[in-house]
Amino acid sequence: MSNELPVPVPRLTVITLGVNDIRASIAFYDALGFSRRLKATGEAVAFYDTGGPVLALFHWDKLAADAKLPDNPRPATFRGMRGGRDYDAKWGERMKGTGPMAWTIGRRFEIACDRLGLNKRRSKLTTDHFAKPKRSGDQLSLF
Repeated sequence: MSNELPVPVPRLTVITLGVNDIRASIAFYDALGFSRRLKATGEAVAFYDTGGPVLALFHWDKLAADAKLPDNPRPATFRGMRGGRDYDAKWGERMKGTGPMAWTIGRRFEIACDRLGLNKRRSKLTTDHFAKPKRSGDQLSLF
């Protein structure tokens, strides 16, 4: 019998995101359908059950202070994807990033698609299954 202890498997139990607007972030994750836990924390911090690691939302300034990091400048990892801006409303650019981090994320996605056999064939797009409403105002609601 060996006296060696088994090597523990590393696991993430909590992922904390620093956010600028915690109220908007809470609304976003609520709208996605995540179940919020410990609502008594109000808007100081929000915890969500993800079915795996707990997702914690914490105000950026307080997270930086807790980690003993300067509030400014904030890490440029994601800000570097749009020339220092959080968002670019320009048509054709708003859902894409630029720069090395955006390229890395895109490349990882391509590799995962290749590994899983996705995007190998393209289906012909057609509108054959769509029909115009019979009368004006007969359009059904999507929700």
